[in-house]
Amino acid sequence: MVGTQVAWEQRSVSLYDLIDNTIRSSLPFALRNHNLILNEISSEFMVHCEKQSLTDVIREVLNAIMEFSKSSYIRISAKRYHEIVLVHFKDFNILNKTQAPYRLQPVQKMAAEMDGYVGITSYRQYETTIALSFTDKDK
Repeated sequence: MVGTQVAWEQRSVSLYDLIDNTIRSSLPFALRNHNLILNEISSEFMVHCEKQSLTDVIREVLNAIMEFSKSSYIRISAKRYHEIVLVHFKDFNILNKTQAPYRLQPVQKMAAEMDGYVGITSYRQYETTIALSFTDKDK
């Protein structure tokens, strides 16, 4: 039964839909801080993963960004490099760049549990990029 449960949970999911549903659940927080979130991922971008774990990590990354962003827009995009999926969260007005890395530490542990990684990959004057990478389990 346990093997059946794992096989059921690690199925193909649309990354676009997963992110879109996460954005919808985060809308009150985003609106309170006057943030706009753009999902730029193709609706055909499929991943094979444990859906709930990935949803939890994405939600926490978004919450971490929105905690430090006011009147900003956040662009979410994704690319595939062989079996590695890379999701970029680009924020164009993060206010507290010194606290953001500390806020991401628990998320980094969550990502590591699914053989993934979360980190800040770019700090520019008005742009911060946070990357989530994980292995597509079907590749």
